[in-house]
Amino acid sequence: MFKHYFKFKKSFLFSPYTFVLIGIFCLSFVYLLRRPTNNFMHAGVKIDCRALTQEECTGYLGKDVTSGGYKAIQINLKNTTQRYLKLSRNDIDLKTVSADVAAQSVDKNISKRVLGWGIPSLFIPILLVPALITTTLSHRDNKKVLKKCKDKALSDRIIAPNDAFSGVVFVPISDYKDSFNLVLTDQKTQERIICGVKIA
Repeated sequence: MFKHYFKFKKSFLFSPYTFVLIGIFCLSFVYLLRRPTNNFMHAGVKIDCRALTQEECTGYLGKDVTSGGYKAIQINLKNTTQRYLKLSRNDIDLKTVSADVAAQSVDKNISKRVLGWGIPSLFIPILLVPALITTTLSHRDNKKVLKKCKDKALSDRIIAPNDAFSGVVFVPISDYKDSFNLVLTDQKTQERIICGVKIA
């Protein structure tokens, strides 16, 4: 029995099928190593860009802004030069909106909740209690989402040498595109560095 097993094992190891499998594995490994990534290097500036998923939006921003009609795109930059580079949201070739607009798109509608509880409470006064609680909690949630969106939003700034920065821009889903140009300006020479970026 063992003789047959070892004979089969030996014949399998040196069969053409084995070499084909090894070849496929090697080609797959090379492909993975050479596969394009989102990391782009432009004139010493490393840029990584990706669109946040619904789950990531909820965890990172407090709400899923895609449900409000906006894509949240995270841009990470690393300045490996010795230059001070200016970054502005207006220099991004995408139609973006402010963090306030994106946050308000997913606000819990307090007025509807007040009316929803308020009218019945005219006839059943005890309903005023859940009405007040709901309104207070909704207002608090809206403020938290707005603060998170503002804190994470990409803002105009100067990126110092060897410094890194990460920020989120909010793009209407109807205007979303998976590639765009981002322009950085050398603070000293005013040279404009145009960076082509692809979103994951």
